[in-house]
Amino acid sequence: MSGFPRDPDADAARAKKLLRFGTDRPQCAQCKTNDERVLCRIASPGKASHTVLCRNCKGKRGKLSPKASTQKARRFADAGYSDPACLICGEPMLKILERDHVGHEANGEFIAPLCGNHHAIKSHMAETGPMAALRLRDPDRRALVLQAAFEFGLAAILAMFAVWEGANEEAARCIFFGVASAGLFAWASWNLAADDYFAVAYGLDYDRGVPLPVPR
Repeated sequence: MSGFPRDPDADAARAKKLLRFGTDRPQCAQCKTNDERVLCRIASPGKASHTVLCRNCKGKRGKLSPKASTQKARRFADAGYSDPACLICGEPMLKILERDHVGHEANGEFIAPLCGNHHAIKSHMAETGPMAALRLRDPDRRALVLQAAFEFGLAAILAMFAVWEGANEEAARCIFFGVASAGLFAWASWNLAADDYFAVAYGLDYDRGVPLPVPR
């Protein structure tokens, strides 16, 4: 995961996080993952020290009761995933899977299963990239902006696909997903620009009505 492209605007946040780890080269004590975006500090019981674990390894240490497991599986099933696994890496362990709102919950209910690590990376992209402002709830959000939010989210998932395939030396698949991701990012940016233009040209409620009769 360390090869995932970084947002240069996130350097300050990254430096602040590294300070909390106390090293500029943190890594998971279990799997040795060194991408700080998926790492967290775990306090050692009765000690002043702490352990660094990735989100997946932290989740594997926890326990999921039969009731909680059933409820979690039902939530995935309700979203269309009767046998959930991480879309990126295929991790099937239920207790480390998380429900990701592709366009973020503020913009829609479309759900995708991601492991804790890949969910953390996608969240990081959304918090530091062009979608950051779209994470806030807005009941008056216009249609083109909602579409852009979904496209940004899907582009992030495809970008993670590209990195995963590249790490597994699948060059053709890496290029395919990378190009598709770039196209979606461009499309989303165009939709945001178009929304700004239409809002100025035709008013903030330009998408609230259809000027012509709808064919039936």
